[in-house]
Amino acid sequence: MTKNGSPVGSKVLGGVLLNAGGMIFIRCLSLINIAILGRLLSPDDFGVVALAMVVVGFLEALTNNQFETALIRQKDADHTHYGTAFVLALLVGCIGAICIFSLAGPLAVFFNMPDLKAPLQALAVVPLLAGLRNPHFVEREKALNFNPRVTLSMTSRLSLSVVAITCAIVLVNYWALIWGTITMYVVHMLMSYALAPRLPRPSLQHWRAFLGFGGWLTGAGALDFMNRRLPAALLGRLSGAFQTGLYQVGSEIATTMTQQLLTPLHNAIFPGLMAVSQDRARLSQAYLLVQQSLLGLAMPVGCGIALIAPELVRVALGTQWMPVVPIIAVLSPITAVTALIVGVQAVVFIEGDTRALFLRNLLIFVFLLPMAIAGFQLFGMMGLVAAQGAALLLNTLLTLRLGARATDTALLSPVLVAYRSHLAVAGMIIALLALEQVLGRTVATTPMNAASLSLGLKILLGAVVCCSVQYVLWCQAGRPDGFEQRMLGLLERIWARVRRPA
Repeated sequence: MTKNGSPVGSKVLGGVLLNAGGMIFIRCLSLINIAILGRLLSPDDFGVVALAMVVVGFLEALTNNQFETALIRQKDADHTHYGTAFVLALLVGCIGAICIFSLAGPLAVFFNMPDLKAPLQALAVVPLLAGLRNPHFVEREKALNFNPRVTLSMTSRLSLSVVAITCAIVLVNYWALIWGTITMYVVHMLMSYALAPRLPRPSLQHWRAFLGFGGWLTGAGALDFMNRRLPAALLGRLSGAFQTGLYQVGSEIATTMTQQLLTPLHNAIFPGLMAVSQDRARLSQAYLLVQQSLLGLAMPVGCGIALIAPELVRVALGTQWMPVVPIIAVLSPITAVTALIVGVQAVVFIEGDTRALFLRNLLIFVFLLPMAIAGFQLFGMMGLVAAQGAALLLNTLLTLRLGARATDTALLSPVLVAYRSHLAVAGMIIALLALEQVLGRTVATTPMNAASLSLGLKILLGAVVCCSVQYVLWCQAGRPDGFEQRMLGLLERIWARVRRPA
């Protein structure tokens, strides 16, 4: 893209950054949520809910996400398309709810965890709530208006935090997490109608077309979910709720500012790239700009969290949670690299080759299952975590191959285009390691005030060094249009709003 890049390309990048800003707020809220709940609840409580969400999330992955994607891809969608998507999503949601409720007992026996039955039965409502979401909400994104999505995500996540923390104070058990989760889905469903006040008219006119596109995508989504949640399921089966809870909290912190940014960012990227899909050159250019932005956002955060993990856990959760530090240190940088997957999947959806995504996810599952079991048997929980990290890297490499084929770009172009971000992150790592040598490594016995001071200094130094190196390199490159320019524009807009008189 030139200095005066296309309006659509700017909207794509602007949408990515707007969603990222909203998600950073949400993930900061998530960290606060984890910190409070971690002091009120035990690892066993988190373990029970983590296993319940493996089952619920797997069936929810079969609901309406693929139908929303099909609607965005359908350029001339009318009320019959939206009605068909609504009916199909609702039917799948009902089937999912019935399956979860019916299987709650057998699954509790399988995991040798009697406490699992009641939470599963309560969470059976989640697929139904997901199926009831308003399909007309995607009209905003098709018009490249991403504000409603950010509002929706922030509101639903805030509701989870408020309800979960309130219930944890009163109940002091895993039901706080259950009620918080259900509340989040209820708010998400209601807000989808409040932000897009147009009711769908039930129809099944286009069911063949939707299932034709969404069949492979449904399978791909289910396998992707299993690849992400397989470690928790294996730990629940092989080790019990305690280690499952440790893994869940460690994984949540490791991914809270990186991998969990990806799904919301897809909501901005896919419609934006769809708008330039008829011009192959513009599509390739926008694709590389998106990948540059994704790495520019994810890499500093992922590597930074790994470096501050000991202090973060000590301050936020307390000494009883220190065993999660190695999990964060391994998974956080790796999940930052997987940011590249979002841009590729958006292009693959445009091409309509969802079968390729299914085959990729199947290959990852076949690789991960034996590796995770062997890793756990040989090295315990960290062996399983290492296997998951290897699977994530393999997934990224296979996904980049799909992107290279769909956009006529080189395999490593999405990585190389973000070279300034890589150098900035390298500078940040060197600075933080040097600071660590001066301060000394934080351990479980470090006083809270010393750990808090070390955490604050690391965050401040890392942010200053990373941003400074990135800015200097951008200036030396001639200030090209891209990630840095859009970030500065976003900051200028935020500052203008702050300075605007009431």
